[in-house]
Amino acid sequence: LAVLVDGVKQDSFPDKNGHKYVGYDCNNDATVDVTYDNEISKWKVDLSTTDPTICTLKFESYTSRNLVEALKESGELVTFTHEDTEQTGSNTNIDYRYTGKDPNNYVLFNDELWRIIGIFNTDDGTGKYEERVKLVKAKHIGEIAIDEENKNNWVTSSLNNLLNNGDYYNRVGLYYENGLKEESRNMINNAKWYLGGHDGSIPGTYLDIFNEERDNKVFSGNPKNWIGKVALIYLSDYGFIMDKSCLSILLNDFENHNICAKSNWILTDNISENETYRQMWTLSVSSTRFYHQYLITPNGTGITEAPQKAYLIRPSVYLKFNILTTNGTGTKDNPYILTME
Repeated sequence: LAVLVDGVKQDSFPDKNGHKYVGYDCNNDATVDVTYDNEISKWKVDLSTTDPTICTLKFESYTSRNLVEALKESGELVTFTHEDTEQTGSNTNIDYRYTGKDPNNYVLFNDELWRIIGIFNTDDGTGKYEERVKLVKAKHIGEIAIDEENKNNWVTSSLNNLLNNGDYYNRVGLYYENGLKEESRNMINNAKWYLGGHDGSIPGTYLDIFNEERDNKVFSGNPKNWIGKVALIYLSDYGFIMDKSCLSILLNDFENHNICAKSNWILTDNISENETYRQMWTLSVSSTRFYHQYLITPNGTGITEAPQKAYLIRPSVYLKFNILTTNGTGTKDNPYILTME
């Protein structure tokens, strides 16, 4: 093997930070697959030939690159393909998600650790779709009610006001230290958040929930979607982190499938704070009761509770499509560093 960086021969493989793999040349029509193994911090090279072969691997250095491109090249994202849904049609049939107990999906955002849920073809509210990265804060901001008036209408909820108009978004009061800073606010943009509901009287799976969140069934008077910047993860976001086999298990049967919940990084985050695990609110709601909102329990089940009750809140945002990364490998100790074009 020969290694070139910016066209110059090297004696060793380059560090992943600041370098990207761009291609190869081999004789004997051999093919090469080059990936980066974050666990051992080394490039892995698979050569598909048993004949004597000479290959040149080409790398380029960079000061910054598109975040979406960098994440896809990491090889850690799992691709999911979906059927059309009522609100999205065929625009969001493919998404890319981080799955498992502890993937390398950390990013430094707002001068604190957040985690990347995945890459989604996202409507900005005007009908324009772009591939955007969705984040969730790695640590909760406290136990807060969804709505002080006990309604599951996200648009009029007290939590929506706090996250998008109040102290958290404007970084004042109790949230001066960990509210959104101006640089962070400039990195996010409006997105269409789907508010379709699930009929809790009918047993459902996480895959059912995904489809219904993007359906048009809502409690009478509630909106079908909301255009805004800061919200919560969907219940289905949590479900898709687990093994694909877990998506077909009924929510009310999860206590018999603990292996699913134990392989979920969101649950791992909540437990790792050296405190008794507390239930965590999601954006997902009931379509038949105005006082039912879905939360995540310690055993991985999604259940409904009254929106006026206080549970863990971990804000979620969609980055703008043109966000760049200048450094990092996605580990907790070396998160992706962000900048804007």
